[in-house]
Amino acid sequence: MTAQSRIGTLLPTVGTVLVSVVLYFVLRGLGFSEIWSLTIPGVASAALTIVNSVKQKRLDTIGVLVVLELVITLGLAFTSDDPRIAAIRPAFYTLISGAYFLFTCRVGRPIMYTAATPMATDGGEPVRTRAYELAWDNPRFRRNSRLMTGVIGVIMFADSAIRIAVVYHYPAADLDRAFLLSQIAGVVMIVGVIVTMIVFVRPGSKVVDSLMEEAAVSAGTPRGTYQHSQVG
Repeated sequence: MTAQSRIGTLLPTVGTVLVSVVLYFVLRGLGFSEIWSLTIPGVASAALTIVNSVKQKRLDTIGVLVVLELVITLGLAFTSDDPRIAAIRPAFYTLISGAYFLFTCRVGRPIMYTAATPMATDGGEPVRTRAYELAWDNPRFRRNSRLMTGVIGVIMFADSAIRIAVVYHYPAADLDRAFLLSQIAGVVMIVGVIVTMIVFVRPGSKVVDSLMEEAAVSAGTPRGTYQHSQVG
């Protein structure tokens, strides 16, 4: 996975943050209440997730997390008179996601290993796919994958805590400013995830490339043929 690919995987998250902020202030300008201005973007995101899942005929982990986060937020928002509950909707998503990331560090294969598979295998290229599968048997590779997933999970927890702290630092009457400032946590989280991936991807790449080189030698292919990609 190249640096461009790593950043590209996070562009949807960046887009979601920007769209949510812009849509919130557009709706506020149109006269919608704080709760609806915060809820409608979440409903739109969940609807888009469901539509994509129907097209793909499956609901992936991210889709489940988005829908679960929306259900929790709506339940809290409409059982409380405090609009700040809706403002911390993204915090519920990162909290649930962070918990799931840490869970996968202990049970099965870490989510970062699974999520990176399409890019790490160059879209399913047979030799690289086999090397990526075999890499899991390498203790150093497994430790690296779990550590990367765990660090990102902790970053998500921190993001959630910062968002909640910022929103509740201001009174409900000053929700517009609180919501806008809380989005800074999302930007920091994205930067943190990018840095984490840069740090951990290279060691994992070396393991996969080594396995590909071994396969190349066995097949009579010159050494160095596959030393070009970086995976997590």
